[in-house]
Amino acid sequence: MTEDPDFKGGSSKYYIAITVAIVVILGGVFFWAIQFGGFDITGASAADMQSEAAAGTTGDEKGALDSSTVSAGTSGAEGNTVSGSAGTTATSNSRSISDTGSLRKPGTDVKVSLDTIPTINAPTRIEDLEIKFSNLNTNIRVNKEALELTSLDKIDLKVHGFSGNIILNERTLSLEGKVTKLDVNGVVLSSNELEISFAGLDYESVSTIGMDLTTIELFNSKGKLESGQGKVSFEVEPKDRITLTNFLGEGVMDKKGNVTLSLDGIVKGINTVGTVDVVLQ
Repeated sequence: MTEDPDFKGGSSKYYIAITVAIVVILGGVFFWAIQFGGFDITGASAADMQSEAAAGTTGDEKGALDSSTVSAGTSGAEGNTVSGSAGTTATSNSRSISDTGSLRKPGTDVKVSLDTIPTINAPTRIEDLEIKFSNLNTNIRVNKEALELTSLDKIDLKVHGFSGNIILNERTLSLEGKVTKLDVNGVVLSSNELEISFAGLDYESVSTIGMDLTTIELFNSKGKLESGQGKVSFEVEPKDRITLTNFLGEGVMDKKGNVTLSLDGIVKGINTVGTVDVVLQ
């Protein structure tokens, strides 16, 4: 039987057309899977790869992430008042100062340096308080028992975590409250809670860190006040009256130094009346 040459050529062209159509269809399906189905050559989707990467985090990496977590609370003692003579200074805008492990919201920075010590009679919290004195006539009581200091010439008393009432003026210091730790010339008394009380201690210097007072009033003094990272700065004169609201920071009262009072911290408000009238909230 003789084979028709035209039929043979037509059949060949028919098979070629079918093959091309199949390749085109498969190529389209493959392209669609890559673009919209997250399919890759290995058969894994992008979502699966991300899931596997997340699941594959090592214990060390997870620990490093967990250790970076920090939590903070709020702090602040209520009802604190201070009145007396002093001036004011400012440093550190929008920063937080730790108070017994917690944080207060940022406020207005303030720095004060004056030649007199204000009178303070107020409940307060003080993270660290250091008192230097050499007059041993004052009876200091810890848990209602007298603290023996007669064999010492000079005392460096460090009080940690104080919460109670403070009375301070340019001559004496009185405390009554609770503390977490006492350090007397390097000898540490530590407990969950210690009671401390003394009155009329003739101090040489008092330094505080994390001192929280609701109001501080400063007057009859010369010195300098700064705030807003130096944007507000003026010389304080004796006729100026300065009110600091919700002070939290550091303070130094030195009866022998050239600058008797220095304050460095944050406040919610500053109000001055006298040579320069300033209101900062």
